Amino acid sequence: MKKTAKPAGRYAKKRTVTTVTVILLAVLFIAVFVAAYYGKLADFGLRSPVRIKTLSPTDALVSVVDVGQGDCIIIQAAGTVAMIDAGDTSRESKNAILSFLDSYGIKRIDYLFATHPHSDHIGGMKLVIESYEIGEIIFTRIDEAMMPTSKVFMELLEIIDKKDIPLSIAEVNGSYSLRLGSIRVLSAGGFNDLNNCSLVMMYRYDSTSFLLMGDAEFPVEKDLLNKGFDLSCDLLKVGHHASRNASGEEFLDAAKPCYAAISCKTGNSYGHPHEQAVDRITKAGAEICRTDLEGTISFLSDGKLINVIYEDRKAA
Repeated sequence: MKKTAKPAGRYAKKRTVTTVTVILLAVLFIAVFVAAYYGKLADFGLRSPVRIKTLSPTDALVSVVDVGQGDCIIIQAAGTVAMIDAGDTSRESKNAILSFLDSYGIKRIDYLFATHPHSDHIGGMKLVIESYEIGEIIFTRIDEAMMPTSKVFMELLEIIDKKDIPLSIAEVNGSYSLRLGSIRVLSAGGFNDLNNCSLVMMYRYDSTSFLLMGDAEFPVEKDLLNKGFDLSCDLLKVGHHASRNASGEEFLDAAKPCYAAISCKTGNSYGHPHEQAVDRITKAGAEICRTDLEGTISFLSDGKLINVIYEDRKAA
């Protein structure tokens, strides 16, 4: 007796549905695992998934974050954190800062410095204050006649007041202690333009040193030399995005940096870094590191030696 064949199409359809279900469950499991391992998505996509990084208790990390045409420097030292500036108002700049902080599991910023109130240095500061615990905010000294009235600056003052965060004005020779080393203020206003009112600071950890120039140019460099400060450093965060009016020969001779970090954006309208400044820095013997070419650049110090880390290198 001939057997009747079962209708294959119905069972094939069932197998297809089962296979799709298994695949969807597998994808969901992988997505949950990746989210748990690399971090969280938040702020409607403002943060990216990131791996939590750890540092040795004896290592300090000074990072020049790629915020485009602006400045943001983050110092980590055995759990204490200082941030100098916070990029501009663009989404890309803010995302770079939040992603970096999250990647190291940073929840608190002990010192938040605003070198001067230009938008490419304080543009992301309001969001940082809203997103993290802040110990103290430090401004440079600005004459009342030069005090900006921009929306970015006004909103920054409002959030500081709303959060009731301690705010102070830096003084020359003022010092801010981290668990590894300390930050000393070398210049804090007193000039007739905002760029030269930039906070200039030296972070020292044991025998390693980092000179952070904000947007300071020739007049500040001359003043530092006249005051007899020890400007010798391993890293120079170059003043004013390597403008032609910064990083003079006499200043570079005194600083003698091993590395010179330039923070700028590819194809920026200012033409930074200017050829004249780059030539002077190169002649001084410093190795130039640029965020427009190499992304975020970190300098890892054990107190004696420095290693350069390209966090998200752009160049091949």
